[in-house]
Amino acid sequence: MKKTFLLILTLLFFSLFLTNCNNKKPTATIDLISTSDLRGFALTPSEEHIGYTQIANYVEFLKENNEAVLLVDAGDYIQGSAITNLNKGSQVIEVMNVAGYDAAGIGHHEFDFGSAQLLSLKKKASFPLVSANTRRNQGKESPFLSYHSTTLQNVRVAIIGITTPETAWKTAAPNILGWEFFDPIEVLEPLIKQIKPNHDIIILLAHIDEEEKVTAVDIARKIPEINVIISGAEEMLQVKERTVGKTFIISSGRDAQALAHTSIHIEHGVITQINGQVLHMTAEELHAGYKLRPRALKVQELLQRISLENNDMLNQVIMEINQNLEGSRDIVRREETNLGHLITDAFRVESGAQLAIMNGGGIRNSIPSGDVTFGQILGVLPFEDTLVSVSITGSALKEALEHSLRLYPEENGAFLHISGFTYTYDPRAEVGERIHSISINNEPIDMNAEYTLALLSFLAHGGDGYDMLKLPILGEYSTDSDILIQYIQDQGNNTLNNIEDSRTFLIN
Repeated sequence: MKKTFLLILTLLFFSLFLTNCNNKKPTATIDLISTSDLRGFALTPSEEHIGYTQIANYVEFLKENNEAVLLVDAGDYIQGSAITNLNKGSQVIEVMNVAGYDAAGIGHHEFDFGSAQLLSLKKKASFPLVSANTRRNQGKESPFLSYHSTTLQNVRVAIIGITTPETAWKTAAPNILGWEFFDPIEVLEPLIKQIKPNHDIIILLAHIDEEEKVTAVDIARKIPEINVIISGAEEMLQVKERTVGKTFIISSGRDAQALAHTSIHIEHGVITQINGQVLHMTAEELHAGYKLRPRALKVQELLQRISLENNDMLNQVIMEINQNLEGSRDIVRREETNLGHLITDAFRVESGAQLAIMNGGGIRNSIPSGDVTFGQILGVLPFEDTLVSVSITGSALKEALEHSLRLYPEENGAFLHISGFTYTYDPRAEVGERIHSISINNEPIDMNAEYTLALLSFLAHGGDGYDMLKLPILGEYSTDSDILIQYIQDQGNNTLNNIEDSRTFLIN
């Protein structure tokens, strides 16, 4: 009888102990609002783009019922529009500070103004910039935090950042000199083991797309301890959410067309459910009760000030045109356009070179008929890359054109727009054997002869995989946007001559 009584007391003690332990473990819902690849568009809200005012207001709206709300970005926020270029991303950081971002990843376009500018912006940011696989000084130095740790309603959350390893060739070489971008999984595996015991939720800001060597799905399968992956990188076309194993993956697309809302439900320290949705700008939820909260009003006021500061310069009219200049992403990355012709013609005239090329990934917008403004040109060519000239053999030019067509007919940022020559190609041929002929003034080129070629510094340093273009620089000129503006001003409507004529020909 005495033994039975002691056993009952012991069981009762352990039951109370376990109940007390469970009571100490958190129960909450974490609302995670994420953006990615905004590329400056959120600075200028419109019928097509969500603005930072709306983003901040939605977060404040959610906080009225749940204080446990996080606002994060997966990268590519400081560069991409005319306004971002005028101040090299500083006004984006200023707005994100006021909007209340909790953390942001590092995209490859964060390096477009050079690493020194990025590190300067890091100091100005009131939120941490995270990237676990971005290092310099032969991998010995990590300028960015690998992760940011925060606690909401006793829930311990780790926010990790990963930058695409393709930054090594997607970004102009001088901008990332001395920097390295390591394999995401190799970096994440030991990091997750280190931080998992001290965190209830692990969120990954993964600036990688679905065409890379390591994708978000690969990471989810290899490292199931990651609870949520915010997937970014401008190449990702699809806006979607999905679950891989126990990991929830969500992407909100690009150009401020949507944001993602993920809810993570946790009971007694255990995640019981993760669900999310992508909210496009027309979503009723984003109206947030049709009123602006105090933080959103501050963001709105700041955006209005920024607009006034830049409008005079951006609205300066350069010329008037009576035709649309095609720069749509899905077009310029797989076929020639009149805008691509105009840009490469400008490059050829500026440099005096025989030939000129331009990668389609560098053409970011179309120009509609009517007045052409300074701001529109900056929107088309936002990278402010320097034009250079090199001497290239006919055989190396053919190799470059083969590289340009290697993914055809798929969209490809490396697709080349050309001036000064024409070529014929057979898309049915094997990759590397698609170029049939190359001509200058209707005469076949000599594969052994040397030709002067104008191209952007990005390509001349092997960007987009163009290793064959890493040649000695013969001349260096102004930036792409300045050259196009000057060409238009000098030539007037003569710039539009011949830009509608085909320069590439398909073999039937």
